[in-house]
Amino acid sequence: MKQNIAVIAAMTTYYIFRGRIVTGNKRLSDVLNDRLTDYVDIEDVRIYNLKNPQKPLDTPKTLYLRKREIEVIAILEEHIADPSGRLYSYVERVKKPAIMYIHTYRVHGMMSLRSKRESKGPLIREGDIFIPMIQAEIMSATNPHIRIKTPVALVNVNTFEAFSFLEEQA
Repeated sequence: MKQNIAVIAAMTTYYIFRGRIVTGNKRLSDVLNDRLTDYVDIEDVRIYNLKNPQKPLDTPKTLYLRKREIEVIAILEEHIADPSGRLYSYVERVKKPAIMYIHTYRVHGMMSLRSKRESKGPLIREGDIFIPMIQAEIMSATNPHIRIKTPVALVNVNTFEAFSFLEEQA
């Protein structure tokens, strides 16, 4: 079986967990949105304190991170070995510049909407817990030195407090 691998930085209220997740034949977003499991397994982990991230606190071989504690995940790399096994096919989305205010972070990027009429963004979606922000920049609200630019960030909708659409630049 071909393995999909994602190199990530998972951010919680107090920590940043950097490592890789082997997702089998699923995408990372599918693994995170799977309601049958409460944890995600991260391998080759480096754990950083959000207030003082210069040096890892610990470096366990494997860590089991509770999904509900994750505020946002930056997908730094994703190697998808076989996308043909996806349950859903690709659906074109409308992308709008937006900012999300999460408990400990702000995320700027492009929010994917199902249609132009989906003006309430992620507030009206059902099912997905982790939703994507494309071309994202994640900034810590408590440590101005933490800024991560990533092609895709997955935001836990249960942790964000507000969002707004930004005016598009001409």
